[in-house]
Amino acid sequence: IDTLIERIYENGIFKLNNEGKELRDFVFVEDIPTIIERLSEMDHSYLLLNIATGESRSVREIVEQVFVALNKRCRIETEKPQGRLCHLVFDVTRMRQVLPGITMTPINKALLNYRYCCI
Repeated sequence: IDTLIERIYENGIFKLNNEGKELRDFVFVEDIPTIIERLSEMDHSYLLLNIATGESRSVREIVEQVFVALNKRCRIETEKPQGRLCHLVFDVTRMRQVLPGITMTPINKALLNYRYCCI
């Protein structure tokens, strides 16, 4: 996302690998301290969790959401898929069981913070 935002403000070109078809799960950095704090309060000897929203979106969709949030665009060049696509999709069932009530910031809301810091 940082690279995309740089290209937008430089009036540059953003290269979209695999036509933007790969899936990504965007975690807002400001959600991480809350998760760490909640986990530090727990009594556990070993815990393995996927920390994610559980809502993967295509890179193309994320790019479009950045354009909407910033109300600016840049030129996109797409590259056709070469080989298998690499999707980042996570099961967050256990995270929700261990951390009931935890809420992750939706990408469109998180992107508004980029807008305010970039203006």
